[in-house]
Amino acid sequence: MLAYRNFLLRFDAAFLLIASTGGMMVDIAGSFLARGPEALLLNGVPGAAIGFIDAHGLAFILGVMLWRAGSSLHVVGAAVHLLLGTANLLFWQFFILTGTLAAGYMTAGLHGFFVLAHLAAFNAVRWEVAARSSALNPANSFSGSNPTNPDKEPSMTGAKFHASRAFGIAIALTVALTDLTGLPPAFSFVGSAQARIGRPLTPVSVAGVTRRTTRRVIRRTAVTVAALPTGCALTYVNGTPVWRCGSAFYQPYRRGYVVVVID
Repeated sequence: MLAYRNFLLRFDAAFLLIASTGGMMVDIAGSFLARGPEALLLNGVPGAAIGFIDAHGLAFILGVMLWRAGSSLHVVGAAVHLLLGTANLLFWQFFILTGTLAAGYMTAGLHGFFVLAHLAAFNAVRWEVAARSSALNPANSFSGSNPTNPDKEPSMTGAKFHASRAFGIAIALTVALTDLTGLPPAFSFVGSAQARIGRPLTPVSVAGVTRRTTRRVIRRTAVTVAALPTGCALTYVNGTPVWRCGSAFYQPYRRGYVVVVID
């Protein structure tokens, strides 16, 4: 069991270190260099990237912590991935707008896997401790957790408590982030996406929209304007918002808009 626990913690640490490093590189490229999938959201407003860089930086630090294997860190790992996975699901529109649905599916799935794996490992540790206690004190039951009731098996109360507390913290932090930063409510993103594609937002429907638009290419030109002409309408290309003004297309760029060509 010790080998499995060490492998789980090291595997989780490697995932956090690699994913957070890649995430920070994308954040910096989008906010300061106008490159990558986040450029549309962060270009010209580098201050908006503070939350992105903070989250990925903290994930990197937690990856370093998990690399130093310890049984108590299973609860920490479960709480971390519960928070990250919950944020991914609540703000799923981010992956749609940036065209990174594949990364969204992969990271959300791995977050869920690590939550379950860490809770299972944590419970297994409790069973091992109970077994050792029983071996040292045969008068107690195998569980060693309740000497007055030898037939009672160790419960999952501790693990359930930690899981429920971590889930509550994840929801509270997400709601606080929404309120303090003035972001639109998380579920309004889902509603707007459903209205755009004309049906409920599901992995299948989103994948269908992505497949139908993957051949379209958005190319920026050197022409910029301070304000949009009148009569413009917001549309989406590959899940990316684009302003259509007659036969011309625009995207937000720094403090104005840039003319784009759609092939």
